[in-house]
Amino acid sequence: MKKILSLVTALLLSAGISKAQNVYFAGHSLPDTLGNASAMVWKNNTLIYSWFDANAIPTVNDMFVAENGDVYCAGQTTDTTNIATGTVWKNGEVLYTVDEGSVFNKMIVNGENIITAGYINDAYGQCHAAIWQNGELLYTPS
Repeated sequence: MKKILSLVTALLLSAGISKAQNVYFAGHSLPDTLGNASAMVWKNNTLIYSWFDANAIPTVNDMFVAENGDVYCAGQTTDTTNIATGTVWKNGEVLYTVDEGSVFNKMIVNGENIITAGYINDAYGQCHAAIWQNGELLYTPS
């Protein structure tokens, strides 16, 4: 009975893998000897986007793939003075950035609206939760 159960499980797993949807994942490289770091997106284990900024380190914290295949990434670019700027990329290109001292941790795309959640640092270096829509700050606790 145990062998039959194992065989059935193996067949179900095989069927699930053969019918699997596309798998997307994102990451970033550490700075090279010149200080350049890259953010990258893969689809089904194939690199589809890679970008870098000679003056900043891009980091992807979340990703959303729209039904039409557009790939949105949210995170930050950190400059040489270690100041982060919340950044959204679309298909490997910067779509928009927000104020310095901000980071996007989560995102969702709903039609034409991109909602991001993260934090922003105030003038005293204190972090405050924040929500943006299309790069405009919607909410942060006072």
